[in-house]
Amino acid sequence: MELADINRREILRYLGYKNQEADENVNRIGRLFHCCVYWSSASGASTDFERRHMVMDDIDRKILKLLQDNARVSLKTIAENTFLSSPAVSARIEKLEKDGVIAGYHAQVDPMKLGYHIIAFINLDVTPEDKPKFYAYAESIPNVLECNCVTGEYSMLLKVAFQSTMELDIFIGQLQKFGKTSTQIVFSTHVGPRGVDVEE
Repeated sequence: MELADINRREILRYLGYKNQEADENVNRIGRLFHCCVYWSSASGASTDFERRHMVMDDIDRKILKLLQDNARVSLKTIAENTFLSSPAVSARIEKLEKDGVIAGYHAQVDPMKLGYHIIAFINLDVTPEDKPKFYAYAESIPNVLECNCVTGEYSMLLKVAFQSTMELDIFIGQLQKFGKTSTQIVFSTHVGPRGVDVEE
């Protein structure tokens, strides 16, 4: 056994891998270190995104998948699924939060159960000079679930929720002071909101 393998094994244990998991990943972490050193020296990686991306491993991705599936999943359950200790899982989640990979935790609420029976997407054409005023307006309306600046004929795409078509119609009338609109009301949703694919 080489000294380098011993050092890698100790590093893996420090990162939270259990003994057997550390033994199985000795060669893998060696390749990871080689890749990181090569990228840093040959490619000149310098941005925060690049550094964060390089140190993301399969365990981090597994944690992200579990949290996206259920943000209330316990540290114990994550630890059992990743073969780490709970403190090691907690440290990894804290780093993912600090790096901005985990931007927040939210409850997914069914708008229908709260009386919002009308979900719609509204295209809006806003001139560049009116965008600051429009953004402030859109942010002040709680019925606006999303506001995206997009390419194409229209410059904005809004996702909104209202309790009736009358309320939606009033809102569209207010939007038209910023520009022309085109509206699509959702009949049904077959693929709901979900997390991004974190697996390589």
